[in-house]
Amino acid sequence: MTDLILLMGSLVDKRGNILIPGINEAVAAVTEEEHKLYDDIDFDMEEFARDVGAHTLLHCCKKHAEGTRAVTCCSGSAVFVFVE
Repeated sequence: MTDLILLMGSLVDKRGNILIPGINEAVAAVTEEEHKLYDDIDFDMEEFARDVGAHTLLHCCKKHAEGTRAVTCCSGSAVFVFVE
């Protein structure tokens, strides 16, 4: 398990940028219509941080997380993957 966490931690830098060469070019940009879909997702970053026992998160709010290439957020049993 420790090796898996170390491996996953090496895939992004401190700002959440994916470090896998060519991955950003392989992901289609999010359309304006898709951006609007995020508005209806009921996801509270502060509640999530409390639930997982984190003192801080990489992104301060859902809107900032949405602007990243790939951010996975879990809320209860649902998993949301924000991709741009």
